[in-house]
Amino acid sequence: MDLISTIGLVVLIVLYLVILVVGIVAAKRFKPDDDTTPTEISFVAGRKINSIIGIFTMTATTVGGGYINGTAESVASQGLVWTLAPFGIFLGLILGGLLYAKKMREQSYLTMLDPFQQRYGDTVTGLLYITALCGDVFWSASILAALGTSLSVIIDFDVTVCIVVSAAVAVGYTLFGQMIAVAYTDIVQLILITVGLLVAVPFAMTNDLVGDLTSANNTQKWLGTLEPKFGFVWFDLLIAMTFGTIPWQAYFQRVLSVKSVKDAQILSFVGACGAFILAIPPLLIGAVAVSADWNATDLGESPMERNESSMVLPYVLHYFTPPAVSIIGLGAISAAVMSSADSAILGSSSMFTHNIYRNLFRKKVKVQYASTCSSCI
Repeated sequence: MDLISTIGLVVLIVLYLVILVVGIVAAKRFKPDDDTTPTEISFVAGRKINSIIGIFTMTATTVGGGYINGTAESVASQGLVWTLAPFGIFLGLILGGLLYAKKMREQSYLTMLDPFQQRYGDTVTGLLYITALCGDVFWSASILAALGTSLSVIIDFDVTVCIVVSAAVAVGYTLFGQMIAVAYTDIVQLILITVGLLVAVPFAMTNDLVGDLTSANNTQKWLGTLEPKFGFVWFDLLIAMTFGTIPWQAYFQRVLSVKSVKDAQILSFVGACGAFILAIPPLLIGAVAVSADWNATDLGESPMERNESSMVLPYVLHYFTPPAVSIIGLGAISAAVMSSADSAILGSSSMFTHNIYRNLFRKKVKVQYASTCSSCI
């Protein structure tokens, strides 16, 4: 392992330790109200998260590993016109705040499945949980795999080890502090994401091997084209991105964790704006990828030509930014992945414990045991 890889590994270890310590300390210092149940403490942080922390955790969860990697990949391979996730997620969170956040918080639900369980019963709830679980499992697997490949590119480290360690850290602080730990670690992760991307983008755009992004030829490449015959497909994808954002336990877990109905709506609206703004750096990285002279790099051709569009972000960081900057960018990717993974872990375990285990299998189980079950899951 060369010097750069060693430094990158040390930085990554320090980053993971900081996040782990923040989660544990936040959980230990949290003081719930006397009438708060253990389940409320675990799942919705005793409903004591203020609007500022709520905005941080909502934005960090949305701007995950798939969000920044996917945005860069989509711009590079299909063009900005087909990069619908940022806009769709923005619309989805706005609609969620307008239509659902107030009602859900007023009813003091614990999970997004509660209203379905009350209205349609346990069988329908069980089926809905299976779909939500599959989404969280596949989503977590994809972003952890992306993190592993990113680390292997930048610091030349084993992919499997990277994935296992990253997942273990996320599980560790989520197990110890649950929602309150996840919320406070999201603050650190969002800062790392923002700083890492903002530092990396100027270096990538001004690299000697990267052409002028505003030239007619390059602009056409990263803007992309939308032929009229594909208009229905474009609209269909936008609808899927928009409404697919709403039925998401990670979103409602934050809505249900804040102190008031007003805070629930505020974090939806501000989180939507924050996520949309943070799509700009990966968008520019995607534009850099289509404007760069990849023939002058060790790759010999662009990631798109190698059918490795998913690797656009780590490749741009590796080849078009200084080593120190690429390591900072790696920290941003790692933080983004962990902010998504911990939300998926907590969301699925909360729904299983409250809606399936407690209401379907063990209806008379004590609240303390239900909370323990959530930790084990």
